[in-house]
Amino acid sequence: KLLVIDDEQIFCEMMKDLLTAEGFEVDYAAHPIVATELALSGDYDLITLDPNLSDFDGSDVWSLYRDRADTIVVISGFLSNDSRLALTEAGIQYMLEKPFKKAALIELMHRAIGA
Repeated sequence: KLLVIDDEQIFCEMMKDLLTAEGFEVDYAAHPIVATELALSGDYDLITLDPNLSDFDGSDVWSLYRDRADTIVVISGFLSNDSRLALTEAGIQYMLEKPFKKAALIELMHRAIGA
């Protein structure tokens, strides 16, 4: 079961469509408060997260969710070398930069959850 967190509603819907078509069960949230409620109430194998959510400090966003799922995958349009290093130091192993190809997304999701 996956949770997609991104402040772009259209991106969330696209991710749900792509991942559901691949057999994943997907919830999504385009607002940080809804995302937090879902993360706290759900049992997720994986959360995809854009750390640049509006209304949140991007450097702290992943720490809110890292204990709520087995795996966090950061998907962002702004993955500088410094941000990649900070994410890695925070324990994030999987990152994908927007825009991405569908095949890269699917391969990463399978690798991240060990399927």
